[in-house]
Amino acid sequence: YTPRAGSGLTPFAVLRNLAAQSHEVRLNIELIKRTIRGYELEITPVHKNGDLSGIDEVKEFFKKPDRRLTFDQWVNQLLEEMLSIDAPVVYPEMTRAGELYRLRIIQGDTIRPLIDYYGDTPEAPLPAYIQFRKGIPVRWFTQDELFYSPFNVSVGNPYGMSPIEFMILMVNYAMRRTISHVYEFTESNIPRSLIGAPSTWNENQIKEWQTYWDGLTLGKQAKLKRMLWVPMEKSSANLPIHEMSHDDVNSTDVDEWTLRVACWAFGNSPSEFGLTGHAGLG
Repeated sequence: YTPRAGSGLTPFAVLRNLAAQSHEVRLNIELIKRTIRGYELEITPVHKNGDLSGIDEVKEFFKKPDRRLTFDQWVNQLLEEMLSIDAPVVYPEMTRAGELYRLRIIQGDTIRPLIDYYGDTPEAPLPAYIQFRKGIPVRWFTQDELFYSPFNVSVGNPYGMSPIEFMILMVNYAMRRTISHVYEFTESNIPRSLIGAPSTWNENQIKEWQTYWDGLTLGKQAKLKRMLWVPMEKSSANLPIHEMSHDDVNSTDVDEWTLRVACWAFGNSPSEFGLTGHAGLG
């Protein structure tokens, strides 16, 4: 009964986590949100010669659509649901007199759409949506009671497809690459170099010297430049130093390409983030 389970799509929890942890995804989401929130809300009648008597009342309502958040905050929440999991859900809460009281945004990952015999969403009075909390169904809604409006829809699947799913492998790769670079500045189990100890030293002497050496040199940044002492052949008169290979943490080619892919998935221009010129990897 978990929403999205069995549909062949990425689970909602994974999408939310990637939207929060991947800076490429988050930058694109925030750009769209800030762009749309930058527009002025203008409420006009449907017909040019329509009645203007209710305009002020509607404008007053949309100052706080859910009676709690401002319109800017409300739109920000709705866009987050659409861009991260593509499941924007608005519940028009009515008064006992049948008048609109507020427009409440419901977490899209708690709603499971139902389908009928033809694969369509059932029409009222049949239930069309079920809301789950911790795996338990708590409420049923008809199409007339709930606005469930995913953007990227497909035939035969009631769920939307988040732009994150277009680049999910790239996002996972980028996050792991970022974590590996963080370890370059914190701690790594790969030594920066190997140094040959005098051939007359035994294993215990090398361990004692390694402990002494680490105590002199290791720190949060110095640990990156750790050197490991190893036995040396007796025939060698000098102390050899072997440099271990490491990725260049200053290279940005892969990071730029990942951000360009994220821009494509969300429909943004890379120039918004200062990326111009050649788009390939160097």
